[in-house]
Amino acid sequence: MGLIDVYLQKYDKTRQDVIEQSNMEKTQKLNLNQEAASYHAEIIKALSITVDQDTETVHQELQMLEKEKTPFKVYTQEELLTAFKRKEPYIIVKGDYARQVESAAGTSLSEKDTMGFQLGSRGLALLAGEVIYQIMNLFSKREKQELKVESKIKSYQAVLKENKDVLLYLRLLDY
Repeated sequence: MGLIDVYLQKYDKTRQDVIEQSNMEKTQKLNLNQEAASYHAEIIKALSITVDQDTETVHQELQMLEKEKTPFKVYTQEELLTAFKRKEPYIIVKGDYARQVESAAGTSLSEKDTMGFQLGSRGLALLAGEVIYQIMNLFSKREKQELKVESKIKSYQAVLKENKDVLLYLRLLDY
């Protein structure tokens, strides 16, 4: 997965969207795999059209992404726990384990879905929910590692990719 793909995932877009929305020529399509510092102005402009941002913002965001680590790829539960421990900003879950992560990530509500409820209860709902969740985990018969993954995955946003992999990125990156 390239830098452009990670950037476009943030906006729920693909390379195909860039090509279609900006009417890119064949020669420009080949340049999509370069480093952010060497992107042609046409590529930045095509990305800005696709994600509906100005070209300066797109270029800065691409440079920031390039400075960050490339996505951490995991295939097993142990590798995922290692990625959580290292606080990786982008994690790609590959293979058969991606299905389990997808189901675990699908059970948590997005922040937009819970924000009104949390604000209305002045945060007490979040606190009470976490207490109940921890008590349930205390008496759960599931593996401790499985519970750890489920707990840590709450701080990540999950995106199902076309090739059946799951991209996890920190919710803090949305702000």
